[in-house]
Amino acid sequence: LTFAPRSRRARKGAQSQAADARARSSQLTQLQTRKARSMSDAVGWEQLKDLGNAAFKEKQFTTAAEHFSDAIDLDPANHVLYSNRSGAYASMGGKWQEALDDADKCIALKADWAKGYSRKGAAHLGMGQVPKAKEAFEAGLKLDPENAAFKAALAQLASSARSSPAMPSARGFPYTKPPPAPLLTGPSLLINYAIVGSTMAYMLPLFGLRVAFYAYRMAALACFVKFAMQLFGQFGVSPRTLFAERSKVFAHDAAHYTLLSITLMLMRPVPFVLVPMAANAVLLMLPALVEHAKVLPERVRGLVLPRLETAHAEQRQMYIHAFASTSEVMVIFGILLSCCANPRSIGFLLFYFNFLTWRWGASDLTKQAVAVLRMKLDEWAHHPWAPKLLGILYEKGKVYLITYTAVKVATPPTKAD
Repeated sequence: LTFAPRSRRARKGAQSQAADARARSSQLTQLQTRKARSMSDAVGWEQLKDLGNAAFKEKQFTTAAEHFSDAIDLDPANHVLYSNRSGAYASMGGKWQEALDDADKCIALKADWAKGYSRKGAAHLGMGQVPKAKEAFEAGLKLDPENAAFKAALAQLASSARSSPAMPSARGFPYTKPPPAPLLTGPSLLINYAIVGSTMAYMLPLFGLRVAFYAYRMAALACFVKFAMQLFGQFGVSPRTLFAERSKVFAHDAAHYTLLSITLMLMRPVPFVLVPMAANAVLLMLPALVEHAKVLPERVRGLVLPRLETAHAEQRQMYIHAFASTSEVMVIFGILLSCCANPRSIGFLLFYFNFLTWRWGASDLTKQAVAVLRMKLDEWAHHPWAPKLLGILYEKGKVYLITYTAVKVATPPTKAD
């Protein structure tokens, strides 16, 4: 009984001592910060620039940017400091917008200095804005026609555009460059908004499962309206015309997705099957979103517009196309898993396999996604640790699927009389 009060008093004393130690440490840190600032003021911007260059050589890019920022505080009209900080931001790998802002400031201070355009071109490349990077490098080359770095950068951009307008994927397998997205307005844009919003409400059921279920139905309905409008816009609404050109109709992308949308409205919800169509809807929305962001208030526009322009860049659009086509193929594995829990999904599995067969015959992107997936499955099935029976079954199934797909695609469509 006599030891408990003492132990409590001892704990209180230790806590007070720890609090005093933290307070002294905080005061010491503030004092060191004030001393460092006063030293930076006394050192001058040239010494801070040298410290930044030294840190940059040691690949300490964050420290280098801090030194350049301190130097800019002392000499805000020095274009070299903005150029150096732009290079530090670009070397961090994720601060491309900050690198571009500093490059623009450098050019604004000294427009006849070629290195500023080099910084600007590197920032645009990091953001995926290849045309703007080319413009910056060309502007720098006009100021310094003998600059080897500008010539090498432009030659590399030209060779990459000449060799393949495609995006490399696994093991260098290319995804073909897709056509540019049109600028949507009116009902077409609203339908794509409905597809993306309903898909997000289904994938993220923040308002309960009932709302998610209705969001799934709404997304399938919006997909049906979208692709039916495309189909009727291409071939007309006359049943006689559709029947007369049925071979062209069944080969059209819109016909495939129209049939898929009708099936989704009739079947129970299937996980992730809406994701490819939502990704394509995002691609179609991007040009309109960029135009809408240009009329936002200046502060909001500065936050939103650069990110939308980055997503709208050609390389990023190819990434989204590749994601959509790859996820379209990967969905079939989710359907296989759902068949284990609900055997009634086998009917939808057979339909979706036929849907992929149609897509494989009509879309180069789907062919490329299937080829990449096939390479991965070959590796897994013939891995040294994989059972031999698995490899045998995989090869037999692959032969059957290839034969079935070749017959489906190679069979000529019935011609109209």
